[in-house]
Amino acid sequence: MKNSTIFLVLASFLLVMSACENILEPVNENLIDETYATTDPASAEGLMLNAYANLVGQYTFTDAATDDAVNNQLGNGYRRMATGELTAIYNPLNRWNLYANVFYVNKFLKVVDKIIWMTDPKGYSIQNELYRKRLRGEALALRALHHAFILENFAGKDNSGQLMGIPYYTEFIEPTGDFNLPRLTFVQTVAKIQADYDSAFALLPYIYTTKASDIADKDKPSKLTYKGNNWAVDSAYYMSNYNGAYTIVNSTKFNLRLNGKIVRALQARLKLFASSKAYLNSVDGYKEAANYAAEVLKGYSIASDGVEFYNADADNVNPEILWRKNVSMSSSLEANNFPPSLNGLGNINPTQNLVDAFYMKDGYPIGQSPANTYDPKNPYVNRDLRLDKFILRNGGSIGTSGIVNTTATDTKNGVNAVPEQSTRTGYYLKKLLRPDVVIPASGTPVAKNHFESLIRYTELYLILAEAQNEIGGPTYKEGISTLSAKDILRMIRKRAMAINSDPYLDGISSQEAMRTLIQNERRLELCFEGFRFFDLRRWGLPLNETAKGLYDDASGAGYQLIEVEERKFNEEKHRYLPLPYNEVRKFSNLTQNAGW
Repeated sequence: MKNSTIFLVLASFLLVMSACENILEPVNENLIDETYATTDPASAEGLMLNAYANLVGQYTFTDAATDDAVNNQLGNGYRRMATGELTAIYNPLNRWNLYANVFYVNKFLKVVDKIIWMTDPKGYSIQNELYRKRLRGEALALRALHHAFILENFAGKDNSGQLMGIPYYTEFIEPTGDFNLPRLTFVQTVAKIQADYDSAFALLPYIYTTKASDIADKDKPSKLTYKGNNWAVDSAYYMSNYNGAYTIVNSTKFNLRLNGKIVRALQARLKLFASSKAYLNSVDGYKEAANYAAEVLKGYSIASDGVEFYNADADNVNPEILWRKNVSMSSSLEANNFPPSLNGLGNINPTQNLVDAFYMKDGYPIGQSPANTYDPKNPYVNRDLRLDKFILRNGGSIGTSGIVNTTATDTKNGVNAVPEQSTRTGYYLKKLLRPDVVIPASGTPVAKNHFESLIRYTELYLILAEAQNEIGGPTYKEGISTLSAKDILRMIRKRAMAINSDPYLDGISSQEAMRTLIQNERRLELCFEGFRFFDLRRWGLPLNETAKGLYDDASGAGYQLIEVEERKFNEEKHRYLPLPYNEVRKFSNLTQNAGW
């Protein structure tokens, strides 16, 4: 088998789209011929690799449409949608095009069992069947995941008040075929995604390994339920050669591919989302989310360097990362987000709203610490260590850049000093950026390794904490979990703030107070990673909080709170996003979410 990285994109397979064409109708000449695919394993696998390449990662910066950030570009889509332009025709967060990846996968599933992926010396096809098994599992998991991304975007109540999901495609449809599938209900859609995840879990290795001793119990021959055509030809040969074949097919060189452990993490994420207040508000669903998360976290210890998992070359093997995209050398994130004095465009500007969510250094919210008084004239003194790691503020620095000032006297970095380049809030982004990237005024930038995280273990801890608290409160432990929500928050906060005692956390005893704390910790730990936009909606929290900043006009009056951007979301209508107008217009089976 010809090995490919998961980010290989075969240009000949790309679907040609236009604004006036249905995203679900691929142009015929760009489809790979099925007969050819069965004779060329690399080309066939390329169909599935497209679905890997187009996974939603961290670098979406949807935070610019939340209370956490604004964008300084007038034409930025998230800025436009947050200030009143969001419609069924104009939606920058349109994930409907992810259906293209579903059809890539469904095409691959038609041919995966017809291909000879590898033969072993005696011709008994153990390795070939293991390849088919694994690749089928990957494809099913990808189909589930892309549907889950689409569901997160478009789930909502229709005009009858019914909570609706999305169309679920399990077959490849030819260009002349019928794409007019109805929306399933929300419950039905979640069940379909879950069924694909379960099927994928049964087929995939739990982890990739080169050592027979690390083969998970579920993957050993006595536990297998999947049988290919030739496995029973010579059972003695099969049993004696299984381990060797398994570790070839499922070796660590495939570590960026989906495996059973990652599928369990995705199921935890799905169930947390589906069980939230804006959707099913289901204790049983929270129990499932907690059990999946606890399974993934079993035997894992929180990574000591998991706060800054992005700022050095070695971070691609940071134990904080469960699943990530490939590493690439680049400087575009820094070029887009460094302050003007470092020749950046300063695009993402964190808000004062987010800055105020960071604690004092002893873990108390600002204004509540008995030992660390919050001083509005010196607002960054004695604060949560994450504040200076994630956000570049007045008097702060990034790398060896020296002090960055955002006062009115700074003609580059000051608030609104340079239109569409300087900060609008008094803050610049620091999280996810490499401090050792150099963007020169002219010439070639000094690029560094970057990767997009797809799942971090910290997210799994926060899923477990939230789900358990919703089931039984701060000290409840579900199933095999050995950690309560309070235990988990203690670990995360100790790592984040380097505190050995946490009296503020100790004083929390109610489910409501713990919910607020978990939501804030999730806001801080996962900021700028694409979660806040959807978290606000699933939690039923306000969407219209005005984005604020902090400004020093150099008059001697000190910092002044400024209103930067009024958000124009309707609390009910914008809780659920609209399906694309063209899709609803063309297909009679598609119902629109209420209000659109």
